Amino acid sequence: MTSPILITAFDSFGCSNTNSSEELLKRIEAETMPDVETLLLPTSYIRSVKIAQDCIDTIKPRSVLCFGQAEGRAAISLEYISVNVAHCDIPDNDGDMRTREKLIYQAPEAYITTIPVYDLQDRLREAGLPAVVSFSAGTYVCNSLYFHLLHFLQNSAIRCGFIH
Repeated sequence: MTSPILITAFDSFGCSNTNSSEELLKRIEAETMPDVETLLLPTSYIRSVKIAQDCIDTIKPRSVLCFGQAEGRAAISLEYISVNVAHCDIPDNDGDMRTREKLIYQAPEAYITTIPVYDLQDRLREAGLPAVVSFSAGTYVCNSLYFHLLHFLQNSAIRCGFIH
């Protein structure tokens, strides 16, 4: 049996009652895909990272594909880079407010995705979907999770990407 693909999404945050990534996860869960594991994460700087890393240690996926919501974007955004900073004007769902804060001391300023974002962009466009390679995963919980996972997986064969 092959290792599964882990797909993550976030619950709603801020003033919103829904999160498009959670809705996508529900659709994926409704399909029969034996080599896919799904994981709904809390919109929390600390808990999302711990839960995701524990899941990765348990199921040992071949790839991790994280989804998040970025309101106002007109296309599927395939995140190329994650930066070592948390900075947002709203708290996470645990009330944790981060301003100009380094995520991991002694880590690089950024990590690059380990999934083929340009190939994915081409395939999505060929399917008639608007898609772009993005160079900013933001500085909220999505970027934090992405940075932590790329750091956690840096010496691993497990590929990791983030899509807004």
